[in-house]
Amino acid sequence: MPELEPEPGAARTTSDARRPGGPGLPDGWGVGFGWRRWLESYGAGWNFGTRLDYWRLDLDWSDDGPPPRSGSTDVSVLVPSLEGGYSWPIRRGGRFDFNVGLGYEFNVDTDGEEVGEGAILMLGVSFSWG
Repeated sequence: MPELEPEPGAARTTSDARRPGGPGLPDGWGVGFGWRRWLESYGAGWNFGTRLDYWRLDLDWSDDGPPPRSGSTDVSVLVPSLEGGYSWPIRRGGRFDFNVGLGYEFNVDTDGEEVGEGAILMLGVSFSWG
């Protein structure tokens, strides 16, 4: 998840301050659904679509100040986005997809200091069979 510029007065999250999986990885979960349309035959070629994701994140943050400060924020984020990409067929009914999405993060519930929200660029790779 790219670092976002916070609103004035909001805490700035830093990649080395997030936890637990190492630098840049917040603790949390997410769920999403979407719709995709192929321009050519189903499952191959160029595609476009839309999706909606919900993320629940626990962020440890720090602000270089002045004065320096740090804390933790639990935040629920709603992310509507548009996406486009390309799909390659794989033997035996499989498919490899590469997609790029552009969305906007809306903080819908925050417990703790306000953290940044705004535009987000997402890259996706998937394999499917069926």
